[in-house]
Amino acid sequence: MNRVLLVILFTFLFLSVKGQSAFSVEDGFIYTNTVIHTDKELEVKSMIDTGCSLCLIDSTFADTSGLNILNDEKQVVNGKKDGLPTCIVDSIEFCGKLYHKVPCLVADLKGIFLEYAPDFIVGGDILRDRPLKFNRTSMMIEPFTGKHEKGSIILKWKDYKSEPDIPALFIMFETSINGQKYNFAFDTGSKGNKLPIDIQLEPTDTIQKETADINNKLTVKQQKEYKDVNMRISNHDFEFDFFEGKKKWGLLSLDLVNEHSFIINYKDRTLEILQ
Repeated sequence: MNRVLLVILFTFLFLSVKGQSAFSVEDGFIYTNTVIHTDKELEVKSMIDTGCSLCLIDSTFADTSGLNILNDEKQVVNGKKDGLPTCIVDSIEFCGKLYHKVPCLVADLKGIFLEYAPDFIVGGDILRDRPLKFNRTSMMIEPFTGKHEKGSIILKWKDYKSEPDIPALFIMFETSINGQKYNFAFDTGSKGNKLPIDIQLEPTDTIQKETADINNKLTVKQQKEYKDVNMRISNHDFEFDFFEGKKKWGLLSLDLVNEHSFIINYKDRTLEILQ
């Protein structure tokens, strides 16, 4: 009887560990390991990017991994037809769960983002599957099944299905700055916070800063900086430093959670920042 209980206990512990995934924060980005299954099994250091609707794979890595790149089947990227080719990955293991026949965008990540480029990006199509807790104490990503924690900050984001201007699966918040409403996306793939292009604020400085996006290679450019900007989200007040942006919505990086543990729940459309 004791032996049976011991086996059950070890099985439970094994499954618990398998249901988690260690992560790190480097240069303001979240990285974790995923396992990609093609004709072989590959463990890949991957970036978590809430600003990417679909998963994205580096073109060189896709080619050397034996993936069939579908150049004739272009896919929209965050609401714009950028003409990126696609591929179908047989299965991807992320945070203890296997996802089958995963559509991925293919781009020259290493050529665009240089030393910051991962081989693989985990996008919203996988992140939305279940609530996930990013535990900054244990540095583990954990499936979350509990209730809201006392004292936490709960931010509700907008439903992209009801607003055609919002890209699919974006974590888009309605915010207020100086009494004016603006949309800001929580984008863990953004290096720094960026303002909407049409906002009326006076910059506090101009600096040289690295900048890149899926259409523009990493380079150093002169950018306007905005220090100590007060923002209100879901009746909570924040203060951030920003750079000028080029989109009609702004971007909030990991600065939003400020080194706290947090829970992303796509079903409830809530970001919970634990205190």
